[in-house]
Amino acid sequence: MLRGDILGEGVDLTAIVRGQDAVVSTLGVGNSLRSRGLIGRAVPKIIRAMEEAGVSRFILTSAYGVGDTMHDVPLFPRLLMKLLLRDLYADKSAGDDALRASPLDWTIVHPVTLTDGPPTGHYRAGLRLKLAGFPRISRADVALFLLAQVEDRAYSRRDVLLGPARA
Repeated sequence: MLRGDILGEGVDLTAIVRGQDAVVSTLGVGNSLRSRGLIGRAVPKIIRAMEEAGVSRFILTSAYGVGDTMHDVPLFPRLLMKLLLRDLYADKSAGDDALRASPLDWTIVHPVTLTDGPPTGHYRAGLRLKLAGFPRISRADVALFLLAQVEDRAYSRRDVLLGPARA
């Protein structure tokens, strides 16, 4: 395991990604409502490093409600997202847009609200999902899906919404 500040000057991302099959990013600011531009600044650096290292597969974790996935968010959660998560979602959108504009073989995963529950192996993924209320998915199930995307190219150069097995 490597530790460091992805935005720091002393981090050689190219050396870190060289020889890897893929990059899976779960970058985020934790429980903070302020992004400080983390994703918008980090994703272009990761893309450059991947291009320099000859690594083409990038799986990026975004969020439910970012970009076109806002169309799948029920009304009440949508209002809360627009009110409380504006800064975070603008930052994630900037990172998503940078990745979409790249030549990499990318997948952007938009999981619904995350929980600390155990893995179930039961979830739905799709370009659009019919969802109700405040859908949730465990971080463990998201991790299973993210890792599967390293080999599974069904969502290559696509955004995918990830939600619970039941609506």
